[in-house]
Amino acid sequence: MAVGSAAMSGPTHDGDLSIETRGIEPVPANARYGRPAKLGTLWFGVCVGAPNFLVGALGPVFGLSFWQSFWIIVAGNLIGALAQSYVCSWGPSTGLAQMEMATTAFGRAVKLPAILNYITNFGWQGFNNVFGVAAIHQLFGVPLWVGVIACFAGQAGLALLGYEAVHLFAKIVSGVMMVLFVLLTVKILGGAGTTAIAATVHGPDLTGMVLLTFIAIISNSFSWAPYASDYSRYLPANTSRKKVFLWTFFGCVTALIWVQLLGLGVAAGINNGGISGTTAVIQHLMGGNSLLGLLSMIAVFMSIVSVSSLDYYTGTLSLQTAGLHFSRLSVLAITAVISFTVSMWFLYGGADLPTRAENFLLFIGYWIAPWFGIIVVDWIRRKGKVNAMLLSTSKLHSGIPAAIALIVGFIAALPFSNTTIGYNYVTAYPDSPLRFLLGWVSTNLMHGADLGFPVSCIVGILVYITLDREGFRKPRYMD
Repeated sequence: MAVGSAAMSGPTHDGDLSIETRGIEPVPANARYGRPAKLGTLWFGVCVGAPNFLVGALGPVFGLSFWQSFWIIVAGNLIGALAQSYVCSWGPSTGLAQMEMATTAFGRAVKLPAILNYITNFGWQGFNNVFGVAAIHQLFGVPLWVGVIACFAGQAGLALLGYEAVHLFAKIVSGVMMVLFVLLTVKILGGAGTTAIAATVHGPDLTGMVLLTFIAIISNSFSWAPYASDYSRYLPANTSRKKVFLWTFFGCVTALIWVQLLGLGVAAGINNGGISGTTAVIQHLMGGNSLLGLLSMIAVFMSIVSVSSLDYYTGTLSLQTAGLHFSRLSVLAITAVISFTVSMWFLYGGADLPTRAENFLLFIGYWIAPWFGIIVVDWIRRKGKVNAMLLSTSKLHSGIPAAIALIVGFIAALPFSNTTIGYNYVTAYPDSPLRFLLGWVSTNLMHGADLGFPVSCIVGILVYITLDREGFRKPRYMD
C-alpha cells in the first residue's frame, strides 16, 4: 500500500465534486463527513434498475412457477444483502477501501483477490451495459457499439470525479427510477403481468432448480461485498455500525425484491426478447414510442451509468491494492478497453442473455464466497480493530494461508457448480477425468442444484483457520 501524502485528497462535504485524487490511502479523520442515510440512496439507486428486472425472470427459465420464484426472490435477497451490509459497516472505523482492508488477512497475497475483483468489475460492466446499450439503440437506432461508448463516457466521468460524484448521481437516479418503477408497478399489477406461470420441472429436478435459482439470487446481491466499504469509508469514524448496516441493507433489499418481483411478473416477455427483451418490455409498458416510453429509456440509461460507475471506481482501487499504481486516468482507459470487449461478448455472444447472466452470477460467487469467509474470520478474531496506518508503514506478512484457502475454496466449488460451460463439457466428454471437476456432482447427483457458493465459503474458512494459526495467536496490524 502506498503511504498517503498531502497530494492525496478527496471530497470534504456533501456535494463536493472536486476531482478525488485519493486512492487506497486511509481517509484521515479530518476528511470524514456525511451520514449513513446516504448509503440507503446509493444502494437503492444502483439496485433499482433493468439488470435486476432481468434477474427476477430467471426462475421461469429454470422451470419454476411464479410462486416458487416469488419466495426464492424474497428469501435470496434477504440473505444475500446481509454480507454486503455487514462489511460495509467496517468502512467508517477504518477509513479503508474494501479490498485494501482485506490486506489484514491476505497480506502481500492480497494481489490475488484484488485482481479477481478487478476482473469481476469489468464483467459486471459488460453485463450491465447491455441494458444501457439497448436503451440507446431503441431511442436513436444507433449501432450497439455506439451505445457502449455512450455508456462508458458517463461511467468514466463519474468514476474520475470519484466518491462523492458516484454517491450524488446514485441519489438522483434513485428518485428517477423510483418514479419509473412505481409506474411499472401500476401497469403490471393492473393486468400487464401475470402470476399464471406453472412449473415445468418436478420431483428431484424441481429441488435442484430451486437450489440453483436460490444461489443465483443470493450471488447477485452478495457480489457487492467486495465493493461495500469503498462507499462508506468517508463517513466519520464514530458513525454507528448498526446504522450503516441497516441503511445499506434497506437500500439493497427494498430495490432488489421490488424490481425482481416485477420482472417475474413479465418474465415471458423478458426471456423471449433477447438482449433487448428487458428494455423492450419496459418501453412497451410505458407507452412504446410515446414521450413517457422514450423518457423511460433515458431513465434506464442513467441507471446503467450509475451502477457501472461503481465498477469503474472500485476497479481503480482494486488495481492499486494489487500494487499496480497507474494514474486514475490510465486505469479508466485500460478498463474501458477491456470492458468494451466484455460488453461485446454479452451483446453478440451465442448464448441467450439469461443463460449468460446465470453463468456470470454463479461463477463470481465461487471466489467471492471464500474471500468473504476469510476476511470475516479475520475481522472477528481481531474484534473489529485495525490500525490502518500500520498497513502502509509495516512490512506485510506473506498471506499465503489466506491465498491457499481462497484457491482451495474456489476449486472445491467447481464439482458442485452448475454452469452451461461445465454441463456442456460433462455431457460432451463423459469419460474425461476433468468431468469430476467441472460440475459432475451437480449434474449427476444433485439434479442441477448449484452448491458451489456455500461449499467454497465453508472450505475456504476451514482451510484458513487450519493454516493461519499464527494470526489467531496474535492478530496483525492492531494498535
